[in-house]
This record gives sequence, structure tokens and C-alpha cells, in this order.
Amino acid sequence: MPLAFWLPSLTLLSFENYPDAFLGVSFPIVSSLTTMMAVGGMAIGAFLLPYMAQSLESGSGLCSCFPPTPLAFPIFYAFSSAFETLAYITQLTMMTASLPLYAAGLFMNGLAGCGIQLFNLQITLIVAPSNKRASALSLLRLMAAIGDLPSAQIIAAISDYFRGDSTDAVDRLNGVRKAFLYTWFMPVVSTIMCFIVLRFYKRDVEKAREIDQSDEEETAPLISEKAQGQNFE
Repeated sequence: MPLAFWLPSLTLLSFENYPDAFLGVSFPIVSSLTTMMAVGGMAIGAFLLPYMAQSLESGSGLCSCFPPTPLAFPIFYAFSSAFETLAYITQLTMMTASLPLYAAGLFMNGLAGCGIQLFNLQITLIVAPSNKRASALSLLRLMAAIGDLPSAQIIAAISDYFRGDSTDAVDRLNGVRKAFLYTWFMPVVSTIMCFIVLRFYKRDVEKAREIDQSDEEETAPLISEKAQGQNFE
């Protein structure tokens, strides 16, 4: 759901109508703080989460206390999605209640969202055969775009339903918040799908390796160049 698209407007409306929640801080500072928290979460997640996934896969480093597992990437993918769902709810509930908790929700969302993007791409490349990876990435981007295109319009329609004919700023803010809160099941469904990926990951990896091995055998020359040179001698 396009929460990031609405966040600047929601933050401004929250600041104007619930000033006590922002502890007397000016809006430019609030805007800078929220941006820094979101970007900081993404920057940390871009390095920390792949490192932890590789550590779990090999049973070393930060995850040396766990046995090595080939499911490391889908495990972190699923937990990143669950963590993002928690951040999603935290942002919506805390933006009118507490600036520190709202900023923490933005940091959590940046951290988890970065993990989702990285592991989504990595898993796609791993489970797709070598000669199908370009098509797999194209299909991945297409499906994401198809899901994103109508989402802003859907949220706007739902928020208009809750707001009714009111022109009050608080009603506008609460209408959008309710639209996102009442569609909380979408991030939950996404998390469930990530756990389904976890269930079939090993089978898909083995299938991709079998296809790659079969393609290598089909394209391999019947007689190696070394053998041909020996025959001519």
C-alpha cells in the first residue's frame, strides 16, 4: 500500500491538528527528523540485513550460535515483511500521539522495507534458472507495478467514504488513517506470502539447478577440444 506517498501530507496534518504530540518542535525539524529516521533505517538495513542473512546461511559471524541453513534469505525476507507490518501500524497509530514513537516507526519501516527489496531481488535471482533471470526480473517489476498503480486511488476512495462531506482537516486526516488501518490485512497477506516462499524455497532452488545443469549438458560439445587435439596428433 502507498503509505509513503501519503506520509508527508499526513505528517503535516498531524502536526497542525495534534501539536502536543510533537513536543513543541517546529515542523521543519519534524520533517528533517522523520526523513533522517527513514533514510537511516534504509542505510543500516542495506548493510546489516544481508550480512546477517549470509551469517545465518554459513552459521558464522553474528549468527554463529545458529546452525547453518540454506533458508537464510527467505527467513530474513519473511521476518522483514512481518517487521514492516508492525512498522506500518506503528506509524499510523503514533503519528498523532508521540513523535518519538512515530519516528521509531519510520526507522523500522526503512529498515524492514530495505530488507524486503534486497531479499526479494536476491531470492528471484536464486530460484530462477540462469537463462530465465531477465524474464523473472521483468515479471517481478511488472507485478509490483500492477499492484501499485490502483492503490493510491483505492486509498483515496476509502478515505473519502470515511470523511463524507466534511471539509475539516481532522476529518481528512482521520479518513486517510482509517483507510490505511482498515486495509492492514494487505501487509499481513504479504507476510503470509513470504512464509509460503519459505516453504517452497529449497524445492525451487533445486529445480533451478537441475535446469541449469541440463542446459549445460545440452550445450556442451560431444568431444572436447583437448580430445580433438589428441586425435589429430
